Amino acid sequence: MLCIARCLARSKHSARHVHVVTRHLASSGIRQKDRFKILFCGSDAFSVASLQAVLDARELWESIHVVTPRERKIGRAGAGRQSHKPLDKYRPTLRQFAEDYDLPTSVVPGTGLRGWTPPKPFDELSDSHLLLTASFGHIIPNPFLDLFPASNRLNVHPSLLPRYRGAAPIQWTIADGEEQTGVSVQRLVRRDQGIDAGHLLGAVDGIEVPKDATYWSLLPVLADAGAKLLVQVLRSMLDGTEPLWTSMDQGQTKVQLTGLTVARGPIPPSLSLQSPRPGIAFLDKHHDPKRLLVACAPDTASGGDGELQSSVKETEAGAPTWLDVSSLKTEGRKELQAGEWWNGLPKGIRQSGKISFDIPMPPVPAASASAEGDKPLR
Repeated sequence: MLCIARCLARSKHSARHVHVVTRHLASSGIRQKDRFKILFCGSDAFSVASLQAVLDARELWESIHVVTPRERKIGRAGAGRQSHKPLDKYRPTLRQFAEDYDLPTSVVPGTGLRGWTPPKPFDELSDSHLLLTASFGHIIPNPFLDLFPASNRLNVHPSLLPRYRGAAPIQWTIADGEEQTGVSVQRLVRRDQGIDAGHLLGAVDGIEVPKDATYWSLLPVLADAGAKLLVQVLRSMLDGTEPLWTSMDQGQTKVQLTGLTVARGPIPPSLSLQSPRPGIAFLDKHHDPKRLLVACAPDTASGGDGELQSSVKETEAGAPTWLDVSSLKTEGRKELQAGEWWNGLPKGIRQSGKISFDIPMPPVPAASASAEGDKPLR
């Protein structure tokens, strides 16, 4: 049985929210994943906080190997002349931390990551391998990414994505005079898909930026929030959950389905619809409050070619399966009730009464309507 769960936790600060939206596989036939073998890539105090939090969550991991940039000389010689004063050497903070905890470490070679082979066992693809990056300072080449399952490549970023993608997000947050900021955990995607363009797995918003904030005063606040969020996301992954995202406009607009449950039953007569294909969503204006009903994909877990059928999945009792969605969150915008979100769509879509999501809804295996987490569609 598949049930959809939304987890919303408040931190000690009332204005700060942690959002982790998950699809929970609660069947006794689905075992918990093996603990992760982690390749952790980072450099500074921001990444140290994330690694410390993961280390403390001992139930999550079997092993951790740390990768940092190499040491480099820093400083400036006098203009137009050589300086006889030796330059200082920068040693990544994360490397010293890893050594203090007796963690195995590797250093990015001077030639960069292209052509570099990660240490064993990460030179071969495995479902238990997890790539984590936090303030690493290197773009991960595609061959490197391909050594990890697409769902097991995560990055902790000190901004509310998609704002301040790329380098120096903290500095730009302060320079632009932002009053609030946050942190995000996202999937790492291939370079041709963009920088920091992966799906969000969780975010913390509402972190105040004081008027006199500096990089060094804001860094520990964001580092602590990002570390706690990362552990929360990893625990969800290990328990067999994953964020429920879809997209529209040929993949240009990403949408997170937040307030939702699984519902089973025939199409409400008020909609006067034929059985739709999976991924089609309808606004049910007759329901109070308004809701979005999304046709679910057929269950392909038992075999078959995985192709989507042309109608809604029928349960063993003959009732189709839907996602009953009360709220949604377009990437980079605040969460809205389904009716408000619908009102922001183009006029043509609103008049049609339906929208097609580009990424089909997740399969919902057949189960009785009385199963925990499901409800009859009314």
